[in-house]
Amino acid sequence: MKYTNADICELVAKLEGFIGRETSSFNINEWYGFNNSFKQTAYFKVCQGADKNGTGKYNFYKNKLPTNKIFIIIKDGENFCYREASFNEFDYTQSSKISIAKNNLNNFKHLIWDEEIIEQINATNVVYNRICNRNEEVNKKAIEDLLNQNPKQCYYCGIDMKTINELNNASILNSSLSWHHSKGLTKRTTRMTLEVEQLNPNGGYVKGNIVWACSWCNNAKTDTFTEDEFKNIACGINIAWNDRLQQIGSNSKVIFPWQNQVKCCK
Repeated sequence: MKYTNADICELVAKLEGFIGRETSSFNINEWYGFNNSFKQTAYFKVCQGADKNGTGKYNFYKNKLPTNKIFIIIKDGENFCYREASFNEFDYTQSSKISIAKNNLNNFKHLIWDEEIIEQINATNVVYNRICNRNEEVNKKAIEDLLNQNPKQCYYCGIDMKTINELNNASILNSSLSWHHSKGLTKRTTRMTLEVEQLNPNGGYVKGNIVWACSWCNNAKTDTFTEDEFKNIACGINIAWNDRLQQIGSNSKVIFPWQNQVKCCK
């Protein structure tokens, strides 16, 4: 099914009807879902604003919205349809949240926090946020194929989402773990996930060039490493994951996928 501009206008109008300035709030950069008139589930979020500066980069504002934008994702079977809507009639620049009137909440049959759907939305969101300011094309089918990959695991170090969740949950329940007390670690250290990574940074988001990468590998892999060079670093990251699993008394083990190719593992 293809969505026309009229369809999107109808969806935007419905969103406008939900948005008010009274009580409960939508948090910036959190996804919300509701059933739209097309019998599909639409997802939207209020995004942080970005202004392009003189260097060609973007300045992001954490506590205000220089622009009034809502990103909309419509999931239709295997396809994702992206649209961006601006609401110039509202002044959001003085607020870090967008409010919604309580009496409208019943219209949301709503907030579909199904784990699989959220995982798909988050993964697709990673890709979209990276490219939305660059006018690049996204191969939606390639993204969908990656989302359906089973098991979902880091291409470089081998950790899968099940093991990441095991560490995340242990970290929440046990604040005495050593990594809670190491200076300089960010909040992200104790809440990890899998992210979408391009093998070749210039190859685009197409089949054969996108893989899963854990937060550690994705942060560590700069464009100055070749894929083969980074596998040596990923071996050390694999060791660090297994050390954390031992700390929490887990029987799980992250198998390094490049055992026979990497020098430090031989």
